[in-house]
Amino acid sequence: MRKFLKFLHSLGGIGLTGALVVQLLMLQNMPAVETLEAYATARGQMGLVAKWLLFPSLAVVLVSGLLSMAWTDAF
Repeated sequence: MRKFLKFLHSLGGIGLTGALVVQLLMLQNMPAVETLEAYATARGQMGLVAKWLLFPSLAVVLVSGLLSMAWTDAF
């Protein structure tokens, strides 16, 4: 169980880091705001990345880390 939780924690950390990098790249490459529709589209895409990658990865990291601490006798 300990190795499985460690694997989940590592996998979640990879997903969390990747999602943050994608968010930063999207912010850096966002075109100049010429119209409100273009800005709303870009922000909507960033919202989808956060909804489907960032938040689930964050949840996996937090839950697996807390379960790993609960599973260990030292804590």
